[in-house]
Amino acid sequence: MSVATQVMDLNSFAQPSDKRRKLEVTELEKFAAGAIIKVRVKNFMTYVTTEFNLSPYLNMIIGPNGTGKSTFVSAICLGLGGTPTLLGRQKVVGEFIKNGEESAVVEITLKNKDGLPNLVVQREMYKNNDKSDWAINGKPASERKVRAQLAGLSVQLDNLCQFLPQEKVADFAKLTPEKLLVETQRAIDTSSLEKHEKLIELDSERIKLTSALADQERLLAKLESKREEHEENAKKYQQYEEKKADLETHEKLLPWAHLNDYKSRVDSLKQEKDDIQRRLDDLNNSPLAIDSTVERLQSELDGLLNTHRDMKAENKANMKSVEVSKETLRKLKDQKIKLEASMKGFASGRREMEASLNKLLTAKEDIENNLQSLPEYDEAAAKELEKIIDDLYYQKGVVGSKIKEKQSSLGQFDFNIKRLESELESLKKELRNEDRISVLDGPRNNSHNRNHNNNNNNSNDNRAFVRNNARSCVMELRTNLKEFKGRIFEPPVMTVTTTEEVYARYLDKIVDSMTQLSMTAIDRKSHAEFTKIVVDEKRFNAPFRYLSGKNLKGAFSREELNRFGFECYLEDVLRGPEPVIQMLREQNYIFDIPISKKPLTSQQIDRLINPPNGRVPFKKFFSGDELITITTSRYGSRQNIIRSEAVSNRNIMFSTGGLSNERKAEINARMKEIERSKAERVEGKAAVIEAVDKLKYEYSQIDTEFNRKSREKKDLLKIRKERSSVETRLETTKKAIKNVETQLAKDNTAEILKCQLKLKRVAEQSAAAVVAVAETMAKYNSDAKEISLLGVKNFVIKQKIAAFNHLNQGVQQQRLQLEEQILDIKRRIKEMRVESGIAEWQKQIKSYTDDEKEILIDIATSYTNEGKMTVMDIETIISSLRAELGFFSNASKSSIKDLKELKDKIDGLREEIPIQQQKLKELKHEMKTIQEDWEPRLQDIIDQISSKFQEIFPTVGSAGEVQLVRSEKFEDWRLEILVAFREESELKALDSHTQSGGERAVSTVYFMISLQNLTNSPFRVVDEINQGMDARNERIVHENMVKVACQENTSQYFLITPKLLTDLYYHPRMRIHCILAGPWIPNPSSNANYLSLGTTSTYV
Repeated sequence: MSVATQVMDLNSFAQPSDKRRKLEVTELEKFAAGAIIKVRVKNFMTYVTTEFNLSPYLNMIIGPNGTGKSTFVSAICLGLGGTPTLLGRQKVVGEFIKNGEESAVVEITLKNKDGLPNLVVQREMYKNNDKSDWAINGKPASERKVRAQLAGLSVQLDNLCQFLPQEKVADFAKLTPEKLLVETQRAIDTSSLEKHEKLIELDSERIKLTSALADQERLLAKLESKREEHEENAKKYQQYEEKKADLETHEKLLPWAHLNDYKSRVDSLKQEKDDIQRRLDDLNNSPLAIDSTVERLQSELDGLLNTHRDMKAENKANMKSVEVSKETLRKLKDQKIKLEASMKGFASGRREMEASLNKLLTAKEDIENNLQSLPEYDEAAAKELEKIIDDLYYQKGVVGSKIKEKQSSLGQFDFNIKRLESELESLKKELRNEDRISVLDGPRNNSHNRNHNNNNNNSNDNRAFVRNNARSCVMELRTNLKEFKGRIFEPPVMTVTTTEEVYARYLDKIVDSMTQLSMTAIDRKSHAEFTKIVVDEKRFNAPFRYLSGKNLKGAFSREELNRFGFECYLEDVLRGPEPVIQMLREQNYIFDIPISKKPLTSQQIDRLINPPNGRVPFKKFFSGDELITITTSRYGSRQNIIRSEAVSNRNIMFSTGGLSNERKAEINARMKEIERSKAERVEGKAAVIEAVDKLKYEYSQIDTEFNRKSREKKDLLKIRKERSSVETRLETTKKAIKNVETQLAKDNTAEILKCQLKLKRVAEQSAAAVVAVAETMAKYNSDAKEISLLGVKNFVIKQKIAAFNHLNQGVQQQRLQLEEQILDIKRRIKEMRVESGIAEWQKQIKSYTDDEKEILIDIATSYTNEGKMTVMDIETIISSLRAELGFFSNASKSSIKDLKELKDKIDGLREEIPIQQQKLKELKHEMKTIQEDWEPRLQDIIDQISSKFQEIFPTVGSAGEVQLVRSEKFEDWRLEILVAFREESELKALDSHTQSGGERAVSTVYFMISLQNLTNSPFRVVDEINQGMDARNERIVHENMVKVACQENTSQYFLITPKLLTDLYYHPRMRIHCILAGPWIPNPSSNANYLSLGTTSTYV
């Protein structure tokens, strides 16, 4: 028997009918701008086609669970430009299309503003395309334009105070007080929110600016303190350069000093030679006078002899005739002549010698006076001075050696300090270095338990062996096997980090030690190629893992994890190369291990261990500082076995980035040790510097005394030289006086007396004889007398000549001595010129530049005027300069550059800080201006909310209040809902720890009700917010919500509920929309009248 099939056209019932009437104008005016007038859907989720005509007040949408009440909410969200994430359901738009259909349409009619025609927004969605087609009033439009139009009507689907779908109810309850304040402003007064956001922005800028300004000021203070140190270093370097230049100048002055010493010695010898020459000249001048006199006397004698010879020849004949008769008279005459001649000779020679003696005595007296005027030369004092100078020179050498020894130790201190600083800087650099290669250095004892490591008994040497091989593989990959980049990855301990430190402990607990050190290959082929090189050829026995390609995902979504009490999966907090993280998924199942930093409650843990369906959701999970492992016994009743392990915070290989915590601890310990060692050496260096300063002071005292004693010695030597020269002249004069006195010492008085007596007797005899022979001898006597006179003159002249010749012999002998001394001095000068290296000094001086010569001449002139231009003086100064130069051994040329850079930074900061201070001042002023306008308005809004909340809350509890809590930071300003459900209880902030779920639900609903008269939202949607309430509270809350939502001049309200209670409160203005759907609905094919069900909201 066949059954006839009846085909029904459902579209004829869904299409607009002529019976449908338009809304009255007066009813349309009751809709606020942005309120929803109509919603029409086609092929959307569970609906083929449906249309909702809505009330401007409360629209209560009811129906059994699963009939599609929330579909209405989804239609509003997607139809007004919202995204699936706002609903917390499907992830893509295509999933909202009815099964078996390729597209869906949502059309929403909204009341426009300013008397403009209603706004009809249409969205057509496609199954296999995430894009949608939009239209406004039947004309195609872009999604951006649609959203702009809706924003102008204050539609805020992302505001939970306006749009609260079922899946977001829990999110609303979890809103932080800070976020609640933001969302409340967004729902009531967007301008207030804009100001709040501006204040947050400015406050963040203020904090950054204040911090930056504080950093700049601290940096300026630090640089200022450093500047003194740099200035001191720069000053030391300048002094070092000056001393160095001074030393070089004095070293170049040494040839001049040598020449000056040579010249001084030569000048001294020349002075001595000149003194001798003057004495020689004096002697030469004296013999010239003697020779002249002798020559004159000789000439006179020659003339007299010639005359005497002629007269004797003429009178010879007469002499012979009277010779006999006149023998006696002649003898007497001869005797008389001889006696008279002797008398005359004696008188003339003595007068001349006496005159010479007087002259010599006068010269001697002058020399003695000169000698007496000179200071006495104290030989003992000179020897004592020499001894003192030698002793001081020795002391200088001893102290200088001590200074050099101390300075040498200073160099060692500096070397050690720099070595420590270098090591410290290397450690700091390692701390800053993001390369975690150091985790593979050295054996580190990781003694805590690891679930997957079955080699707990391995020795430290074995772990070190694995680390070393892993390190070798890493270095080989980096240097020689770069072609494997992107195919082979370094171990997880180097490449994988966690977002927080606690997560590093979790990861370290889960991942076994071999996997931590394993290289990762993206596939088997890459693994084979790489291991062939590094394992087979290079013999690096390091652990390896390669990927299987499995797609591993956790069984639960984030929202579901939250319901269990977890934050996320372990894999969600990891950062690193995806292949390495995938390797950890495959090896250690990090994709299925949930984590919670806060310990789970006993109820939460019990629900995980004993789930209602009997299937344990997680085999492992972290609860605070514990790893909980659940295993099911294989036999018997198959009970669940629970094991709890503490999560250690020691010897952690993983970290949030950079070095491991273990290595950081080692580095920090070593840095502290270095700081201590450095401090000890700095202290030791300071002690040595203090000792050096004392030694330098002692050296300067000794050097001062040494120079003073040297000058005293020089003065004594000068006195000795002057006295020696004068004494030499005095000795020569004394010798000359002695010679003259020797001649005068011969006494001729007796001879003269004898001659006088004889002359007297001769005269008497001659007178008698003359009388006898007067006549005979007249002529003869006359001639004889003349001849006698000539003879006497000849005798006298000869005597004079003999005396002068004798005197000349002594002068000649002295002249020869003086000439020999002059030759000796000349020889010594010549030898000095050869031995002293004068040519080399002159050559060295000639090599100097004109500028150097000019400088050196000025210095030499100054030292010459001070009497310090000797080799000993210059060498003393050079030694002193070298010692002083040693004091600046740590001076550096870079200190000048460093000081300039430091000053530039300081100048820059001094210019920048006032600018930043002014900017901060202006920023604070701007914030104050905004706050003075924003805060009173915000406080007024909160007061109105709190007033309404206080008014209605006693119907379900003891007391309620809404408070605006201020904070230093505007981002921390918050809105707290304070409630008390018992008379004896105090008001407490609403949170998940203090109140029950039902109490939180009631409080949340009442807060939303309190917003109704204040919100600027054109409509509000709340989907099943009554979850968790008991029947009494649900009725009370429903009544208050209806009363508030049905007031004049309030937002349109949509309440979606399964309506599980009876005897609820209803208001004439509210409209109820019943959703009739599901398998229990009568089959319209058997009775077409059933198709008219639900038309009460469509037809009058």
